[in-house]
Amino acid sequence: DVESMVRDLVGAAVRQIEREKIDSVRPQAEMQALYRLAELLDDERPPRRRRGPPMSDNPIVRQAFEIFGQKFEDAYPEDVEPEDDDAERRRRQRRRRLMKRIAAGHFDDAEVEIETEEAANPFVQVFTPQGMEEMGLDSGNIGSPFPPRRTTRRVKVSEARGMLFEEEARKMVDRAGLHRDAVERTEQTGIIFIDELDKVAGKSGGSGPDVSREGVQRDLLPIIEGSTVATKFGPVKTDYILFVAAG
Repeated sequence: DVESMVRDLVGAAVRQIEREKIDSVRPQAEMQALYRLAELLDDERPPRRRRGPPMSDNPIVRQAFEIFGQKFEDAYPEDVEPEDDDAERRRRQRRRRLMKRIAAGHFDDAEVEIETEEAANPFVQVFTPQGMEEMGLDSGNIGSPFPPRRTTRRVKVSEARGMLFEEEARKMVDRAGLHRDAVERTEQTGIIFIDELDKVAGKSGGSGPDVSREGVQRDLLPIIEGSTVATKFGPVKTDYILFVAAG
């Protein structure tokens, strides 16, 4: 299947542009990954236990403080349930401190439980008239017949940080725009090297192996001269792709 070289080329363009787009959103994705890790570590912290009932529930204790012109809350702030706004503010402050410590590597050996996306079916083989092609289905696309499956794993923070970064970065990348850019880059700046071209140069009117060589020539020439090849990322025109042959 001589068209597979064009499919390989556009696949390489997709991986190249995807890496470029991930690098462009790296600061935001890393910050989001750190925040998610801080949430996980904060949620796994054991709650603070009080020894017996809080003294704030005892009216006699409160009256004793008032006699001396003091407030119970000033002396024992931890025994007083904070307001909702105060609790949320303290939670955000605590998680910001955790983010700084995670970024500094203080929690690299700690373990957290994270959910990751795993494609239910990473690829299927579709038999086309041109031959067998491995048609990878993009699980991130809307309407995919194989939606991503969520799996729970317990990993070290150092490993979880990289996994969450990749997941957050891919969320920020426009998949449809990425595929369009990959097709355009393939058509305008693609280069394909064809080595040992003499292996398909057969004499006309032959038989046996020469017949199959002529078949390869017949399929190869239209692509080099300029035609449209169907790929899973869209049709690719080969008019301006540079073919370098040797042999």
